[in-house]
Amino acid sequence: RSQYYRRLKKLTNLPGDKYYLYALHVDPEMATSVLALNWIDQLDLIKRIKMQTCHDVKLLVKEHPSMIGVRNINFYREIQAIPGVEICSDSLATEDLIKSSALVISITGTISLEAAIYNKPSFLFAKTDFSSVSSISVFDGNLDLLGKQLIMSEGIYSKDSNEIKEFLADNYANSVSLTGSEIWNSDTKHQPKYLDKMTSLLSRSLNEIKDC
Repeated sequence: RSQYYRRLKKLTNLPGDKYYLYALHVDPEMATSVLALNWIDQLDLIKRIKMQTCHDVKLLVKEHPSMIGVRNINFYREIQAIPGVEICSDSLATEDLIKSSALVISITGTISLEAAIYNKPSFLFAKTDFSSVSSISVFDGNLDLLGKQLIMSEGIYSKDSNEIKEFLADNYANSVSLTGSEIWNSDTKHQPKYLDKMTSLLSRSLNEIKDC
């Protein structure tokens, strides 16, 4: 599958025309299977987005690096069959795609937070712990008005240059440093070092709630 993906005809240069960027999620993952169960079918969602988008606006699809070689090849074939939709080469930097886009679209992905860092508008299909950032719009559930919502979202930028800095600083202050093995290895979760980190985080969070 990875060889087929490499052979796919993909966009290798940033287009000069207006475009929306849709970032594919890992599948399955909590971001879709739990937080946005209604939108777990990403192929169907891509079709819906393009149907509601102006004909002169391209929809670029960027694959998640960890999913290369995992999805069924028919998934990509169906995407390429949609007029006005192109798959981006993984050689195209996501940062550059974000900066040149008119709108970044995701189901619940942190690419919207990345877009906010560059003060680019984005659109999510479900609320997240970062969707309160002013440049991030959230779908209201009305599919008939999806196109209108996307257009309106294009013009929503953060007016406060410190907003994203304060959000990230608060997020960092309420975080703990964990390794991948500590997160995914069930054995490490019973070790004192891990428990101390989580206890400290919980204690800080409860104290903040008490002080509110």
